Amino acid sequence: MAIRDGMTSKLRKITTAFSRANREIRVTGALSDQVQPGSGFDRAKPKIDKTSESIRQFNNRMDEAREKTLEVESGWSGVKSAVVAAISAIGVAKVIDLADTMTTTSARIDMINNGLQDTAELQSQIMASANRSRAAYQTTADAVTKMGIMAKDAFTTNGVLNTDELIAFTELINKQFTIAGTSAAGVDAAMLQLTQAMSSGVLRGEELNSIFEQAPTIIQSIADYLDVPIGKIRSMAQEGQITATIVKNAMFDSATQINEKFNSMPMTFAQVGNIVKNVLLDAFGPAIQVIGSGAQWIYDNWSRIEPVVSGVATAVGILVAAYVLYNAVQGITNTLQAISTARAAMQAGMTIAQAAATKTATGAQVGLNAAMLANPMTWVILVIAALVGAIIFLIQKVGGLKNAWEICKAALVVAWTALKVAFFAVYNWIANLIDKLKLCWQKAGTA
Repeated sequence: MAIRDGMTSKLRKITTAFSRANREIRVTGALSDQVQPGSGFDRAKPKIDKTSESIRQFNNRMDEAREKTLEVESGWSGVKSAVVAAISAIGVAKVIDLADTMTTTSARIDMINNGLQDTAELQSQIMASANRSRAAYQTTADAVTKMGIMAKDAFTTNGVLNTDELIAFTELINKQFTIAGTSAAGVDAAMLQLTQAMSSGVLRGEELNSIFEQAPTIIQSIADYLDVPIGKIRSMAQEGQITATIVKNAMFDSATQINEKFNSMPMTFAQVGNIVKNVLLDAFGPAIQVIGSGAQWIYDNWSRIEPVVSGVATAVGILVAAYVLYNAVQGITNTLQAISTARAAMQAGMTIAQAAATKTATGAQVGLNAAMLANPMTWVILVIAALVGAIIFLIQKVGGLKNAWEICKAALVVAWTALKVAFFAVYNWIANLIDKLKLCWQKAGTA
């Protein structure tokens, strides 16, 4: 994530302009001080005093503006630092897990695609539905894909899966969960039971009990559609009368009432968080999907990639040689320039300059040799070459790229977990110390 700072440069330009104007005013004041007193000066003195007062006020305002500029710049730096810290807290392990999840979800969305649109358009429809229902995209996508795979017959029109109807149905269910105040765990449980009921074609037994408990508004919509008391739904369900078609039609029949109730519900921080996550996921989704698909692509094409990777070490070695050769050429060029300077000085009869030039040429050659050994870029490139070779050796040693990738993921997860454990250990130690201090005061008070 990159944050563009469009304010600081403008404010600095304003401050620079103020400083330049102030310098001109001070020069004018210095020149006015050199004017000799006289009748003309006496007549102009009131105006000069008035001008001096205006200059003083202007300087005060400029100082205030400079202070405000520094405050804004300092505040913006704090905002950037906070955002960078928040992004860093996401962690590599979470990015990898998210990439794997997005890859799996994209594959399931592709499975329910009816061919009337591409997978990217279907993903955009699901994202828009999630934002309208204030739900997380991943949760909504899971519900849509599971419903489309397991309960395909309930949303099939003329032998083709109606994805628009499927997404609209899931959106109404999400809104019902919000109206009923269902928790996140309750949403997962109820959605699983509802998907199983729609898949079997009948809502009854455990599925009905779960939905009754987690989202009674769904059962109320079914009762209103059938025009029966809600208490009669259980007996009808036992007889197998609450079919998947009835559940679907009941949701669409109650869409107006559901939307009205949903729109009257206040927005919560959790829902705002879902929308923010959806926006970020929509923005970075392509990059995350590339990360997720990259591992599979590398694994599938390793037979062609391996020779390329094996040649990287050779390429890096060539790069090192080219870099050293470039430095050598630069050193020779500098030496020739120094010799040319020495020759010119000798021709001009400048014996001292000739000696200095000769010394410069010798120093340039010595400096070249030292630079080639002390230049950090040379060692960095050598270290990169060694790392590439070590990586290739480890991949071959563990049995291939797939095993190496799994080991790498496991190591990242373990490292991230270790950091969290260390953080909470320190936090618990501090909390325990605070509790001990509280206990000490309570003991003193009791005594």
